[in-house]
Amino acid sequence: MGSPKNEYIDNGDGTSWLVMSNGFKSLVDTDSIPKLSCYRWFAHKLDYNWYVHANTKKEGRRTTLSLHRYLLKPNRRFVCDHINMDTLDNRACNLRIATHSQKYTIS
Repeated sequence: MGSPKNEYIDNGDGTSWLVMSNGFKSLVDTDSIPKLSCYRWFAHKLDYNWYVHANTKKEGRRTTLSLHRYLLKPNRRFVCDHINMDTLDNRACNLRIATHSQKYTIS
């Protein structure tokens, strides 16, 4: 039996909270929920930040999927940047594809 999927709470303004089983919430665009609901998302701490991940299988091997990369689909040479530096804010208006040097430049 698979893990239960996440709960989504509609904020009524085009955004929703993605509620994860470990008590964390991530802000997402409501129109991205059909795409996101295929996975069970959880918060995972990397270095000093919490990121939203899902476990999945690719070519028969277990792999971890990052929500921000799943939404933007950058090629491997680029990174996904959370513009406001809140890694749990995964709205389209807060994500951008950037080079490593752009990511660490404060606008």
